[in-house]
Amino acid sequence: MKQFLESLQAVILFDISRAVTTPRLLVAAILAAVPAFIALGVRFSTDIPADTRVWAALLYALVPEAICLLSLLLWMCPAIQSHLESKTWVYLAIRPHGRRAMLLGAFATAVVWTVAVGVASAAMTILAAQPPDAFRLFTVICGLVILSAVGRGAIFALVSTIMPRRAMVLSVVYTLIFEFLAGFLPAIVNQFTVALRLRSLLVQGMGWKTSMLRELKLFFDPEPAWIQIGAILTITIVSLTAAVIVLELRQFGTPDET
Repeated sequence: MKQFLESLQAVILFDISRAVTTPRLLVAAILAAVPAFIALGVRFSTDIPADTRVWAALLYALVPEAICLLSLLLWMCPAIQSHLESKTWVYLAIRPHGRRAMLLGAFATAVVWTVAVGVASAAMTILAAQPPDAFRLFTVICGLVILSAVGRGAIFALVSTIMPRRAMVLSVVYTLIFEFLAGFLPAIVNQFTVALRLRSLLVQGMGWKTSMLRELKLFFDPEPAWIQIGAILTITIVSLTAAVIVLELRQFGTPDET
């Protein structure tokens, strides 16, 4: 276990050192700032009333959904392929626990970057929007950012082990079909989506559960918050376990070999 933790720490530090570059920091800053500019445009160019529900729905769509997904697509999806292309895979694969340390290290790095971008984006957007009950909205959105990064990061980690070269494309397809389309269907399939859990936590966190229209309740899960969080953690554990198994069993060729 000690050797695995040391390998994991080394991979995380290595991935973070590669990520802390001027272009990547610029991309992160742009991602974080985009929702704030949208909120400013909405605030000053439309007649949207100062209603907490309107701003909460907008912030939810912009930050835990859009920004977190874009960040994970940039940081998690290319993780395996970048190690293959940089030849670090050859050294990691032959070390004890090297493969799983590489995967979990890349996952941890992507989650840290995504959470940092998401929290910064939430703060800037709320400052720009000036919604009612701003502190409560900020804490709820930050919680959803963390859960979105963890749950979807694990799913994208699995995708990156199955199809490293097409991980970003496959992740986008998965998100559009399964998270956004199936996630809004009032059927059994939406119980396995992160989107349903995040929406339900937003409703519960903002205290809207009892005042919601009956028609809208079809798109949310009435179970308590601990069940929603437990479902996301279950998706995370299952996805990461499957990703580790695939990575341990699969043989990857370097770009020179393929």
